[in-house]
Amino acid sequence: MAAFLVFATASGKFTDWDAKAEMFGHLGWNDSLIFKIGIVEVALAVLYLIPRAGFIGATLLTAYLGEATATHVRVGDPFFFAIIIARVVWIALGLRDPRVFQLAYHAQPIPAPNEEKSQMGT
Repeated sequence: MAAFLVFATASGKFTDWDAKAEMFGHLGWNDSLIFKIGIVEVALAVLYLIPRAGFIGATLLTAYLGEATATHVRVGDPFFFAIIIARVVWIALGLRDPRVFQLAYHAQPIPAPNEEKSQMGT
């Protein structure tokens, strides 16, 4: 997921290509802002990869993708792609850390990996 965000979507914000200014201008963004948005996207993708920060990374990525959705809605473009990506972010985090699904679906508590070791020793 993080690789997709960095290589497929953020990379276009850092490189120059023919229709870049026209496309982002249509969305209401200029070149200097696009570069900064790309930095934020990469930073959030890296934060998402850190196991202890994955939850906050997913939360911030959801907010980032919410902004992308709002931008596309505002200009009348298709907007479902950002919503799908946000869902995949949370599904991937839940597969990496089952406590996310437990929290979402109110299942029986799953101890954190370091809690299991401390409970075994007592």
